[in-house]
Amino acid sequence: LGGFMSGWSVVYFATTVVVWLGKREAATPADEVPESALVVYRQMWDVLNLSAVKRLLAIMFTWKVGFAAADAIAALKLMEHGMPKEHMATISMGMTPVMMILPMIVASPIFERYTGLSTAGKRPLSLCAMVYKPRLFMGVASAAFVYHVSDLFPLPEGADVPYKVYAVLTLLSLIGAVFMTIMFVAQMAFFARVVRNNDLLVIAVSVSVKPWIFVWPRILTRLVVCTGGPCNWRHLHDATEHHH
Repeated sequence: LGGFMSGWSVVYFATTVVVWLGKREAATPADEVPESALVVYRQMWDVLNLSAVKRLLAIMFTWKVGFAAADAIAALKLMEHGMPKEHMATISMGMTPVMMILPMIVASPIFERYTGLSTAGKRPLSLCAMVYKPRLFMGVASAAFVYHVSDLFPLPEGADVPYKVYAVLTLLSLIGAVFMTIMFVAQMAFFARVVRNNDLLVIAVSVSVKPWIFVWPRILTRLVVCTGGPCNWRHLHDATEHHH
C-alpha cells in the first residue's frame, strides 16, 4: 500500500505541475467575476432560514439514524465474533463494481420500466420514502444474521466458516446496496432538479451541512459501541468504508 500511494502521489504531483506550467487561464470578464465569500455566505444564511430548507435539514439530519447500526457496526461485530477480516475485505471488494454499476441501473429507463420507480420525476425524494422501510428491515435482518453467526464461533480447530454464511452475507450486502443506491440516486436527482431551477438551496445545503449531516449517526453509533469495550477503529473503518 505504501508503494502504491507513493507512486500515485508522484503522478498526481507531476500532473499538477504540468497543468500549472502549460495551462494559461484567460482573464475573467467583468460581468463574470464571482461575488465575495462574505456575500455568498450571507446569501447562504438567508436560504438556510427558509422554512422549507429547515424542514429539509431536519429530514436529512435524522433519516439515517435507523441505518446507523447496520451500516457501521454489523461488519465489525462479525469480525469480533471470528469472521476472518480477509474474507470480509474480499466481499467488500466484490461489491465495489456492483456499487459502481448500480447508480447507472437505478437512473436508467429500464429500471423505471420494470419497477415503476423513477428518479426523473417531479418528486425524486419520494423514492427514498418508498425504500425507507425495506432498508430498515434489512437492518433488522443484518442484526439477526450477526446474532445467528455468533453462535458458530469459535469454530472447531481446522473447521472453516460454512459457505452458506458467506452466501447470506453476500445476499444481504447486495440487497442493502440496492436500497442504499436508490436513496443516493434519488437524493442526487433532487439536488440536480433544484440546480436546474436556479435555486440557492443546493448550495446552502451541500456546502454548509452536507459533509457532516449524514455521518453523525454512524459516528455516534461507533462511540456508543466502543464505549462498552475495546474497539479496533482501524478494522471498523475498513469494514464500513464501502458504505460511504
